[in-house]
Amino acid sequence: MSSYSCEVLERPGLEWPRERQLALIHELRALASQCFSSIPSYQCLSLAPKALDDKLIAVARRDDTGELIAFSSAIFLDVPHTSPNPVFHTGLTCIHPAERRSGLTISLFANIFGHLLSMFPGGIWLTNLAAIPSSLVSIYQ
Repeated sequence: MSSYSCEVLERPGLEWPRERQLALIHELRALASQCFSSIPSYQCLSLAPKALDDKLIAVARRDDTGELIAFSSAIFLDVPHTSPNPVFHTGLTCIHPAERRSGLTISLFANIFGHLLSMFPGGIWLTNLAAIPSSLVSIYQ
């Protein structure tokens, strides 16, 4: 297991120039290509102009090389006629095959949830849909 650092990117589509957004999307897609047989044009992997506007993305990079080794991208959903706060949907997580079973999922979610608590100290609604049951355990932990 390599040493890594995590960073949380809050709605980069609203803050970053388009060139920087595209560089991030291509980097995320490069990692996703090692996790999927074909890269879906979905969520933070989409090249659509507003793809990153509603995302909260935790990225993990190797400390020695800066290489992206994992990310988790979640979505803020506005639900009309409910709370003034958005609903938060944990979305897509990819971890480099060589780095799996290293605790990265928990680190990514810990960074996301720590960031959310600073944004919404009174709490926020959370949704999740998981194809892999162990990811639900990671969110719970």
